[in-house]
Amino acid sequence: MATYTIKILNQSGAMKSYVAFLQPPDIEDRGVLQQVYENAWASVDRLTHGSFDTVTYTEGAYAYQIQQTEPLDQGAIPEPRDVTAGDSSSNDTLAFAGAGEPAFVGMSSPGQPQNGSFSIGSNTNFTPASNFVFGSASENGSSIPSPIKASAGLPDEQYTITPIVKFYVADSADASSPVCDVDAAPPAYAAIDFTGRPETTATVIQEANGAYTVVYE
Repeated sequence: MATYTIKILNQSGAMKSYVAFLQPPDIEDRGVLQQVYENAWASVDRLTHGSFDTVTYTEGAYAYQIQQTEPLDQGAIPEPRDVTAGDSSSNDTLAFAGAGEPAFVGMSSPGQPQNGSFSIGSNTNFTPASNFVFGSASENGSSIPSPIKASAGLPDEQYTITPIVKFYVADSADASSPVCDVDAAPPAYAAIDFTGRPETTATVIQEANGAYTVVYE
């Protein structure tokens, strides 16, 4: 699997914190796009003028589940309860068992989805009132992969998740946690797209006027 590096260089003239977002993967249920909720992927906190920091993305994705106590549209997605690697290159399908540990009890490899996707198949051992949430997560250097997209989990369904290797970087007033509300990002941001490029490193520079420049190498 490919590894991509994003360097964030602060030339703004002030100390800044930054958040990095992955282009959210599509989540479909039997071909129908689902209502989804997004989170930041990684953060760089308190970067002084003239300095830089680096975040690294290893191509691949994780399936995760949580049992939510509040509606998904109220704040950030909590840390995952159960995270399992799902390989989109082999079209894995993970079986979700409902309540209990572990939540994912089996994997078919190859599974049901098309190339570039993996899927979560749920059974009939729970109801919508259980408030399960399914989604995708990605490594960002912490011990637990960070959730980047979530959708309400229903019984007897097949959720297909398609990762996209595209990123956004924006400065943020609070980047103390890699799990934060995507709506908190300001309108100015840098877009990084490695799709079809031979380069695997991108340097994001924020200038004194707040604008961003992206250089690939």
